[in-house]
Amino acid sequence: MQEYEIIQDFLQLGREYNRPGTELVPQGLTVHETATPGATSNNESAYFHNAYREASAHFFVDYSAIVQIIPEDEVAWHAGPTANRRFLSVELCHFTDPEKFQEVWKRGVWLASMLCRKYQWEPSNMNQLNSHAWVSEQWGETDHTDPVGYFQMHGRTWEDFVNDVAKNMQGVIEPMAKLIEKEPWKIEQGIAAIKNLSLRGILVEPDQHIAKLKDADENSLDWVLFVGLDRIAEKAGIKKE
Repeated sequence: MQEYEIIQDFLQLGREYNRPGTELVPQGLTVHETATPGATSNNESAYFHNAYREASAHFFVDYSAIVQIIPEDEVAWHAGPTANRRFLSVELCHFTDPEKFQEVWKRGVWLASMLCRKYQWEPSNMNQLNSHAWVSEQWGETDHTDPVGYFQMHGRTWEDFVNDVAKNMQGVIEPMAKLIEKEPWKIEQGIAAIKNLSLRGILVEPDQHIAKLKDADENSLDWVLFVGLDRIAEKAGIKKE
């Protein structure tokens, strides 16, 4: 699975219009589309750095870059008060060119799968991975229906996106299992990996994950995910704090 860089270009903290600094404990991810044809992630970032409007998003994804302008532990104003207090947000940049759209799709799927792995979210659970259209139906605080129309324009559906995220996640888990399949089951190994991932800032609520791991039987491969992620993080140079 190809990895992509996330460029952090955070808005100034304390901007009452789009980065007030309100704490967020992410419960899921909402996917949007920008509805600004041709604008890149850098264009969107520059706009929000200079705009005085009550709107923002955590991530912008185009055909060559992923730009993050709000930290994951802060609220962004993207889908109405209820969703804003619960969900991270990703804006997929709008392109009519099929090749550029395909690159946006690939990066969007990768980002969503990365966040689902990080926070242990299930892609098929709409409370954990959803569209702005679903949020509008749930709470009626906005009337947006994106990114459904954007996907349809390119012959794709929301279900296609969810399925690709799930496949992407599975594509990471299976190689990890092969990487360490010769090692015996050791619950201590999984617990140590969970603690390391927490210290690296990759995993939240480690005690809950440890409790689930202790309940698993010896044939479970739950530990594979944590050990594999810890090894990848170590190779990537992500330090423990």
